[in-house]
Amino acid sequence: MDTEELIKKCKAISLNGETRGKITLKSRMKEKGEKIMAGCLVGKVLLNREVKKEGFKAALLPVWKTMKEIKIEELGDNIFIFQFGCEADKRKVLAGGPWHFDKALIVMTEPAGLGEVTKQNFTHVSFWVQILNVPIMCMNTEMLRELGESIGRVEEVATNVTGACFGKYARLRISIDITKPLVKVLHLRQEDEDAMDSEEQEEGEDSVNSEKEIPMPVRYERLPDFCYVCGHVGHQYRECANYKNRLREEMAFGPWMKAPSMIEQLKQNRGKEKGKTESEKKSQNYQTTMVQDKQGNPEPQMGQTKNPEKTGSGQDPSISVDIPRMSDQSRDKQPGAVEGTLARERSQKEAENENLKERKNESEIEKKKSEMEGKKVIVFSPKKGGPTDKSPKVRPRTK
Repeated sequence: MDTEELIKKCKAISLNGETRGKITLKSRMKEKGEKIMAGCLVGKVLLNREVKKEGFKAALLPVWKTMKEIKIEELGDNIFIFQFGCEADKRKVLAGGPWHFDKALIVMTEPAGLGEVTKQNFTHVSFWVQILNVPIMCMNTEMLRELGESIGRVEEVATNVTGACFGKYARLRISIDITKPLVKVLHLRQEDEDAMDSEEQEEGEDSVNSEKEIPMPVRYERLPDFCYVCGHVGHQYRECANYKNRLREEMAFGPWMKAPSMIEQLKQNRGKEKGKTESEKKSQNYQTTMVQDKQGNPEPQMGQTKNPEKTGSGQDPSISVDIPRMSDQSRDKQPGAVEGTLARERSQKEAENENLKERKNESEIEKKKSEMEGKKVIVFSPKKGGPTDKSPKVRPRTK
């Protein structure tokens, strides 16, 4: 048995002559109670199933990130009371809404009256609303407030640094009655045209002319799941009594009424800028590589020079040729250039090997002659990288 049913049964009981149980709230007790209520909020989760307190706290507290601890207690019927440690945390939570739990709206309100739970009003929620296709003539605070009043009670009109309201859309903070269908579009007409339409209506002509109206679509930031059939917040279209297996295309409302919040837009813009920067870097690297390949003079790698001299390794600098290396990226994109480079390297190695063989044969011939004649010959050793004395030691002949 819920609280409302219990109260009804108690009222139905006749208390003839019984005066017990009646308490008068004194002024001192009232002042203390008002201080407690000032630091509290009451919220209701618009969900058809029961919400557990533990899961509810685990989902909200990390998101709110308050300075002081918040106490959350369950009051029944998916209603919870939030006791804040300071006024700043309470205002932060109210301004940061609307809040969701499991894709369902949480209606937050300050307790009114004596704080009786069954008499709290869970009918209004503040949304940031975007109005698109606003004419330039209406891009001022006064006119935007008038437009917003047709949606709900306007709390704030967003402006830029200079106080102007120019932009792709007008952005207003509006308290909306969720017991009524959401407004999906506004139609703007001039006052003199309304007078002309009334005259036409008297003559029997249709007063509604879509060409004279300016449609201004309405979108809601942080809008939870709602009914696409009737436009009410609190249930989905499959749970609606007017659903009747309609197709999504035939429904009067849709997900296009959900608008990304300012934080979501900033994240999307950062992602686009990051992707654009990476693509520009890749394009610049590719263009640089292509220019280097055409010039045949790629930039040297770290720690190398463009024309390094190969000395000290036993290799003759006069026959050594420095072949520029192509980058891996240019090799993948120009297979013909790779084959030509490999062919040049093979021919260079073959020429070096033949030259070494000739020098080795010459050194062996000179060595044999020196052994026969007893002369000292300096032989160049290409393997060791310098001259060495290989002549045999000849003993002087004795007479």
